[in-house]
Amino acid sequence: MTLKKTTEGQVSSTLITAADGGLCTSECDQLSFDLNGLVNDRHYGNTKISGGRDTQLYKRGIPIKNHRPWSAISQSELISIAKAMEIEELRGEWIGANLVVNGIDHFSQIPPLSRLVFEGGPVLVVYEENAPCRFPQPHIEANAGKTSKAFSSAARGQRGLVGWVEKEGKVKNGSTFSVWIPSYYSKSNPWITA
Repeated sequence: MTLKKTTEGQVSSTLITAADGGLCTSECDQLSFDLNGLVNDRHYGNTKISGGRDTQLYKRGIPIKNHRPWSAISQSELISIAKAMEIEELRGEWIGANLVVNGIDHFSQIPPLSRLVFEGGPVLVVYEENAPCRFPQPHIEANAGKTSKAFSSAARGQRGLVGWVEKEGKVKNGSTFSVWIPSYYSKSNPWITA
């Protein structure tokens, strides 16, 4: 596969599963990625147990390949979702994100099999856009108050990305990365500029 470098971004928050092991994440100094995912995060591992997102092909509760051991969203998407929900702010930790990034428009639309390449650090492969779900709603309302629109609908098309690790390494706040897109994507994609 041929890849094309398109743009660069910067990490503004590194987040890992909170002490209670639930959906929310907590800020940390740096994240360590190995080939099984994000070390010490609840989504870590080469396999996962099939759930609601997998029912087209599998029954719930069976081991399958884990294609989503990390998640990322852009600060601009968090601002846009908060505006749609009519709340003052939306923080990445309230929705279980691992990375919040800056400097990239249309972040959730980066196509599958693209790479987020951290210089001297990991290479993260994009699996897919992270589909919004209902589970963050109570955490958002506990922190920001009642919302005018549900997160699951307000975040559609801008919920961020999930994927797996192709090369190990560490990421901290302020780390920069480049986005490499498979060259076979159509020029109609906002990420393909030539």
